Amino acid sequence: MSPSPGDDFDTYGFVLGETKKQHGDGDGLREIQLDALKRWHAFQFELGKRSEESPLPLDFFLEIFDDYFFLGTLRPYTKVRLVDRTRRNLGWIGLTTSKRQYLIEGRREIQIKLKRLPDQLWTRDLVQDLLDTLLHEMTHAFLMLHSTPPRFLGITRYRSLVETEGLTGHGPCWLKVATAVQVEADRSLGEAWDKWELKIQRSRQFERNELKELNDRKGIQMMDEESD
Repeated sequence: MSPSPGDDFDTYGFVLGETKKQHGDGDGLREIQLDALKRWHAFQFELGKRSEESPLPLDFFLEIFDDYFFLGTLRPYTKVRLVDRTRRNLGWIGLTTSKRQYLIEGRREIQIKLKRLPDQLWTRDLVQDLLDTLLHEMTHAFLMLHSTPPRFLGITRYRSLVETEGLTGHGPCWLKVATAVQVEADRSLGEAWDKWELKIQRSRQFERNELKELNDRKGIQMMDEESD
């Protein structure tokens, strides 16, 4: 039997605090989440085919994850697409971008890109890796929609970023959201897949490296609250 979101889902309140205000009652929230779980467990993807022959339905998974983890708040503003790996984009696996001007104007257009090698065979591990990456990137999209960019300049702006969003997007706020999402994914989606891995530790190390480089370059000593 599939697990259903219970009262303990409210411990995930850091993520849902603002979005809950848009819905009337707990039963409505639970219905959205249960319907997403039904779609998740009913879906059958044929492995072993080539990716060019049978594309992974990313929009389908975006909708399920959005409904279950973010109560449908991302989909109106977020697009996702699969891109081939080239020499020009070797530095990332997933990428979430938005033009700050769009956010200021209220347009809130966010794009998630997931990278794959051209014409691969779909394996369980490859699908799992892409879905891990999609969920990772959706946490970035959530913070883009529900956070306010620092308006400060100089060191004050850096300090604000370090304490919230992070220099690389993997600061304390992202850590809390991503950890909550990963724990809940393991609990509710795990029976269909292996353990979910949002690459939290690797991302945090990337953030710490950037912070150390900033400190060395500016001759300062800033650490975020989650650093060792």
